[in-house]
Amino acid sequence: MTGITRLNLNPPQTVKLLCDMRNLFWGWLWQVPEWKKFGELKKNDAIGDIKVMKYNPNIFNLKLFLELTADHIPNNSEYLQIVMYCASVQIPVDQVTQLCNTAWKPKDKSETERVYKSFKKRGVNRGSLVRYLTIHSKEPFILEDIWKERVSRMYNDYKDFTDVDQIYYLGEIETFLADTIVYVFSIKKFSWQYVLTKRDKHGNAIQEIQRCISKEAPFMGSDNFAVTIYPTKPELLKVLENAIPKKINASDKKMLQKITAINKLIEEFQILTNKVALERTKSVLEKIPESKVIDIARIIKRLQMSCKLKRYTNLTFRPYTDQIDPTPELTLNTFSGFLLDRYIPQKHIDVKTTQIWVYFYDVFGWADPKMKMMDYILDFVAFMIQFPAQRSERLIGIISKKQGTGKSFFFRILQMIFQGYCSFHDSLDTLLQRFNIENNSMKVHWCDDIFGATQQQTRKLFPRTTCKTQKYEAKGERMI
Repeated sequence: MTGITRLNLNPPQTVKLLCDMRNLFWGWLWQVPEWKKFGELKKNDAIGDIKVMKYNPNIFNLKLFLELTADHIPNNSEYLQIVMYCASVQIPVDQVTQLCNTAWKPKDKSETERVYKSFKKRGVNRGSLVRYLTIHSKEPFILEDIWKERVSRMYNDYKDFTDVDQIYYLGEIETFLADTIVYVFSIKKFSWQYVLTKRDKHGNAIQEIQRCISKEAPFMGSDNFAVTIYPTKPELLKVLENAIPKKINASDKKMLQKITAINKLIEEFQILTNKVALERTKSVLEKIPESKVIDIARIIKRLQMSCKLKRYTNLTFRPYTDQIDPTPELTLNTFSGFLLDRYIPQKHIDVKTTQIWVYFYDVFGWADPKMKMMDYILDFVAFMIQFPAQRSERLIGIISKKQGTGKSFFFRILQMIFQGYCSFHDSLDTLLQRFNIENNSMKVHWCDDIFGATQQQTRKLFPRTTCKTQKYEAKGERMI
C-alpha cells in the first residue's frame, strides 16, 4: 500500500505513542460544548465563622454540684479538675466563672476564666467529680440530678481504683462500673469502650475510641482485680443497732447518753452521705467494721442482678454528625461520633497551601488544572462526611501501572478523617473470614491488594456492598 509508513516500535515507544494519540481520538470528550447553558452556576461560599460547639445543659448541673459541696473549698488539684471538666463539656466560660467565684469567693476573680481558656484535653472525666462529691457532699445526692444524661466512661478509668494504699467508697466504684458497662439483652452480650492513644513521629497524640462486645463483662476472669473499700452504710447501720444493749441500766448515765446518741444517729442515717455516716459512727462507737477487700467482678454481678447496669434492647451502627444521636433510647449505637466533629478550630488554613493538597493534586489530579478525578474523590469523601449514615453502595478501585504511586497513602488520610472507623486489610481473607467481630462498625474497609483474590472471593464483595445488615461473630460466642 502506498502512502503508509510502517514503524517498528519497542514497548516504551508504544506507550508514548498511545499517550500522544489520546487527545487525537478522545479529546472531544473533554471539550466544553458550544450550546447555551441554562441555570445558575453555583458559587463557592467563602469560609464562614469558626463553628463553636453548643452547650447541652443536661450534661452537668454545676450549680447543684457547688451547692452540695458548699462546705468545702477545693484544693488546687480539685479546683483544676472541676474547671477543666466544665471546659470539656462546653459550659459557657462566663457561667463557670460566675458560679465558681460565688461559691468559693477567690481573691483573683479572673483565675477561673484563665484556667478554663487554657483547657486542653487532659483526661478529666466524671469520675474525678463523683469522687469529689462522695467525699465532700454535705448530704446524699442522686447522680441523675447532676448529670441528667447518661455519661459514658472508658475502660481505661479503672486506673483510678488501682492504688493499693487508697481506700475507696463503694458508691464511687459502682458509679464507674454503671457508667462503663451496658448490656444488650437481645444478643445476650455486654459492651464497653476503651481509649487507644496513638502518637505520630512528632509526638502528637490522638485518642481513638474502640468498642468491645462480648458475652463476658469486663473485669471478669483474668481481667478481675481487687479494691479496698470503706464499710458501707448498711454495714454501719447494723453495727449501730447491735450496739444498743438489750438490758439497760437506768442508773448508768454514760450508757444512757451513748444509747441516746446512737438512736439519734440511726434516725438521721438515711440523709447522711457514706463519708459523714462513717465519721459519725466513729464518734459514738469505739469499734467499727474495718475496711475490706472486694473484687470488682462481685460488684459487677450484683449491679447486673439489681438492674443497675444500663440495658438496651438491640444495637445498631448508625453514624451521625453534630453529636446528635438519632437512634431510639433503648438502642445502643456503636457509633460514638467522629473525632474531628468534636474539634474546635482556632484559625483558618488555606488548604491549597498544604502538602495534602499537593498529594491529591499530583496523584489524583495528575497536575491537570481541570482535576476531574481529584474533584470526584474529594466530593465522595465529602459525601461520606455529610451523610455518614447513607451507604454509597459502591466498590471503589484505585489502580496504577506502577507501585509506590501513593495509593495506600490515601487510606491514611481516610483514617485521619474517620478515626476509629477504618479497617485495613492486606487481602480479602481478613475481610471475608467467618470470625469477623473486629470488622464491625466500620465506615471504611480498605483492601490493599486483591490481585491474589479468587473469583469466589470477589463475588462475595457484591452483596456486602449493597446489604443493609451484616452479621458478625467472635469465636466461641453467639453471632450478632
